[in-house]
Amino acid sequence: MWIFLLSAIFLACHSYLRWKKRGSVQGIVYAVTFSVIFVLGICHMQNAIKSHQAVESLLEDGEKAAVWGTVSKKEEGAKSTKIYLKHCYLRVEEKQLPCRQILVYLNTDVSVGNIIYVNGTVKTLEPARNEGNFDEKNFYESQGTDFKFYGENVQFISRDTDRFAEFLYQKKREVIQLYQKTMGAETAGVLSTMVLGDRQLLEPEIKSLYQKTGISHILAISGLHVSIIGMGFYKMLQKQRVPLLLRSTLSAVAILVFAVLSGAGVSTKRAVLMFLLLLLGGVIGRSYDSLTGLALAAIFLLWENPFVYAYTGFILSFLAVLGVDASVILLKSMDIQKGIREQICVSGCIQAFTIPVIAYYYFELPTYVIFINLLILPTTGVVLFLGIFGGLLGLLYPVLGFLPLQGAKGMLLLYQSLCRLFLKLPGAVWTTGKPRLQRLIFYYVVLAAILTWLWYGKKPQRKLKTELNNRLENHRLKRIALTLFYLGLLTFSMQKEGKRFQIQVLDVGQGDGIYIESDAGTEIFVDGGSVDVSEVGKYRIQPFLKSHGVKEVDYWFVSHCDADHCNGLMELLEADVPIKHLVFSKYVLRDEAQEELVALAKRKGCQVLYLEEGECFRDASVRIQAMYPSEKSVEGERNADSLVLLLEHEAFRGLLTGDIGQEQEKKFIEAYGNMKIDWYKAAHHGSKTSNSKEFLEVLQPKLATISCGRNNSYGHPGKEAVEHMQDVGAEIFQTTECGQISITQEDGKVCVRRLLKEKGVLGETDEKK
Repeated sequence: MWIFLLSAIFLACHSYLRWKKRGSVQGIVYAVTFSVIFVLGICHMQNAIKSHQAVESLLEDGEKAAVWGTVSKKEEGAKSTKIYLKHCYLRVEEKQLPCRQILVYLNTDVSVGNIIYVNGTVKTLEPARNEGNFDEKNFYESQGTDFKFYGENVQFISRDTDRFAEFLYQKKREVIQLYQKTMGAETAGVLSTMVLGDRQLLEPEIKSLYQKTGISHILAISGLHVSIIGMGFYKMLQKQRVPLLLRSTLSAVAILVFAVLSGAGVSTKRAVLMFLLLLLGGVIGRSYDSLTGLALAAIFLLWENPFVYAYTGFILSFLAVLGVDASVILLKSMDIQKGIREQICVSGCIQAFTIPVIAYYYFELPTYVIFINLLILPTTGVVLFLGIFGGLLGLLYPVLGFLPLQGAKGMLLLYQSLCRLFLKLPGAVWTTGKPRLQRLIFYYVVLAAILTWLWYGKKPQRKLKTELNNRLENHRLKRIALTLFYLGLLTFSMQKEGKRFQIQVLDVGQGDGIYIESDAGTEIFVDGGSVDVSEVGKYRIQPFLKSHGVKEVDYWFVSHCDADHCNGLMELLEADVPIKHLVFSKYVLRDEAQEELVALAKRKGCQVLYLEEGECFRDASVRIQAMYPSEKSVEGERNADSLVLLLEHEAFRGLLTGDIGQEQEKKFIEAYGNMKIDWYKAAHHGSKTSNSKEFLEVLQPKLATISCGRNNSYGHPGKEAVEHMQDVGAEIFQTTECGQISITQEDGKVCVRRLLKEKGVLGETDEKK
């Protein structure tokens, strides 16, 4: 609901300024008009939410169903073609509902405009399973897609083809192939993304490189492309003395064709809409107001798809334009002349508006972003021009496109070299963690207040008749003061919550991964691997650590060296994530897997420690003691010799059991007898060959967590194991249903929160014991 609150505040402020500028009558008309639009927009969104929920209620992952609709767009993939259906319907059994858009994977050749009926399997959209993870559900819903569908057979209801759209699609494929032949796969992937909005060839390493240095915005089709293509074409016609109406119409057609060719993404639509308003203003003799154009573009996009407000690209696109508008105010109020200072001011204002949102969604910021943008942005237009010009020439005759495309390739390689150079500088990336939303709202409110003060404070300054040197000195002091104030505001807004005791049981699929933070700020991790989630370290563990602002892990405990407990850890070591200490049991099975992990850790500068039974780690807040195995109990088998840890914080006690079985549980009982605990990490992912009734009766846990994969082939958790936990009164939380599970202490009570609320799970997200 915060987006509606901010929109209402913006509407009220904008109406007030309009009233001050135009007078009471126009101000009232403006306020009433946009208030009506605002209310209608909320009603429209509520209807869209209800329709979407009706579709969701019919969806079951893996269920057989049928869909039909009109092919609006298609994208070639490595294994199948992505088809987007509009004016589409879902049929499950006897029920039928209209949908907004369906993403269908097909191996059958279809054309844009065809109406098809497809039988196949539903694939529901996945929410983020852990904090910081990619939220597929949120992303696709913000793009207007209700669900994915894997097609098996296709029937053509109509073979009518949108010849123009299909022609553009085919030409787009030809240009991409030309890029590949002429430039090589690496730079062709970047150029096809920049020019055509096609990301199929974009290598993940290059995408990550651009993101870390803060220039990933050049990959998005946005205002820069529109200004080069639209305004370039307009000015060319203007030089040829083409009449205003005709050149505006031709420019509008050219930019609309480009929008369709590049996939018509959200930022593209925003830029095209604002450009069309600019052309319209010129035709009817009215001046163009960027803020009004931005507001009308937002109304159009939100009406078309009310869920788009949650899309990061939508937010950043609008904030970047606001940053450009803010730079105009700053340039005038500070008397900043054209040149390098003007470029720094514009780039700085764009960053000021976008940095908090980037931190909120990506959890890290490029420190030298202003400087690298100053080096790269002035030449980005040249790269785009060479890519477009070379592509067009290459369509006529491939040899003609060689020189322009080689020029673009050289500049893109230079970009990559600059990015790698900046990343080698100290503190190149600032890991912020996820800032609190309240602080971000405060940040933007203060930023708006500063700009308002500068805007209304500039007029009296113009009337002052002082010496030029005094004016320059005053502006210099004002710039310094404003810069220092802004840096303080940014630091306050990015500040993460203070250190506190917390346990986060991550959903890593069929595996284990547990994060522990102490009040003293010690960062601890236990295990970290999966056998059913690909690249679990890269896509689940590392993003979680970034979202919590974890720059390095102090102690990483490994219960044993099965892949489902350590392959994610190995990924992080390979990616140079700082880990100070790697901790094993003294009696860990030292096989090939363990030796490989130790060798990797030592290469990365990680100190390897071995714990004897009874030895412990402690700081001012927590104590972690090795409880098992001992010299007497060691068996020479990975699971059996799992490291068992006792975690203590004040009166709280938790037991992390690795993958021990019932025989090892008996030995544990013999060694320790009764041991009452609060939290029990279910042994061996809740296997029926572990978690014996006798063991749990000794421990008497108040809550238990089970980490396993959905529909896993091992049968985890076992029915008997779950019953044993229930029999001793433990509240059970399972990652397959809850996603990430958070355990904290509040007012002396143990508080458990689950990230997800799925079908079959109680609705409350807050459980206290």
